[in-house]
Amino acid sequence: MITTIKNIEITRGDSFGFNFKVADDQDAAVSLDACYFSVKQNPDDSEYVFQKNLGRGITQLADGQYYVKIEPDDTEDLEQFGYYYDLQCTIDDDVYTFLKGKLNIKWDVTKE
Repeated sequence: MITTIKNIEITRGDSFGFNFKVADDQDAAVSLDACYFSVKQNPDDSEYVFQKNLGRGITQLADGQYYVKIEPDDTEDLEQFGYYYDLQCTIDDDVYTFLKGKLNIKWDVTKE
């Protein structure tokens, strides 16, 4: 599987989510054993800014679809910055990084 590079831009303190699908070469749904959406200030840092996993921010939907949800609490105290992220999943004993790039946190004005 190929890693897609995609930068994401969100406003600090806002909700954000995206779907992704995992299928085999015949387009049959594949279940994940583990999956993580991880965010760090620098890729080599030992600490995560925040992390989502199956059952805690990553939800399995139907037909091989999954949904990643970033909550307002995840970003509301973050500085405007280009953080690094990846979406890494495990199927059987194989590890795949489906998506990676920069998570650009942008300023917000309303604090209600």
